[in-house]
Amino acid sequence: MNLRSVAKKAALVVPVVLSFTIGMGLAHANVWEGRWKNPDSIPYVNNVSGNSVLKGLVNNGALDNWNNNQSTVTFEKSSSTTGRYIEVENVNFSSVTWSGIANGASSNWDSNGYYRGIEIQINEALTDSYSKSKLLGVIAHEFGHAVGLQHQEGSKDYLMYPYDNRNTNIISSKEKNILKVHYTD
Repeated sequence: MNLRSVAKKAALVVPVVLSFTIGMGLAHANVWEGRWKNPDSIPYVNNVSGNSVLKGLVNNGALDNWNNNQSTVTFEKSSSTTGRYIEVENVNFSSVTWSGIANGASSNWDSNGYYRGIEIQINEALTDSYSKSKLLGVIAHEFGHAVGLQHQEGSKDYLMYPYDNRNTNIISSKEKNILKVHYTD
């Protein structure tokens, strides 16, 4: 085999390998390492107080949006605060710029990569004037972080778009695929 034939074969193989590697890298670039050990039953505790609209949107809206629009993870309401779970609560912090946050999503996992717990906070100082649809987008977005999804730049049609002017409160096809890869590795 001469040098020219080796170069031709390499020219055919390298782009395919690079394309596959870059594609897989993009899927992993939008998730944190953490994931839930049992994605078919992720418990959440709704500790929202004093705001029945927000409490209802957490229970019915955001979780129905997740559970009815993808099949990789399933959220289940729980009253138990033992073990590993997601806790949702409302706060009123006028001194911050975020409408919602998923504390622990970017770092709170054990040596096996399983989440220990996530605390979602919805900031009523910013969301009090939001429409139900916009508030639902914030809640669903934070649940996305709680299962390991990072922000998805580039289009307001992504649930994980980093700003509250997103056009959706439902996970997109691309985000479903990213989530599926994350939980099947």
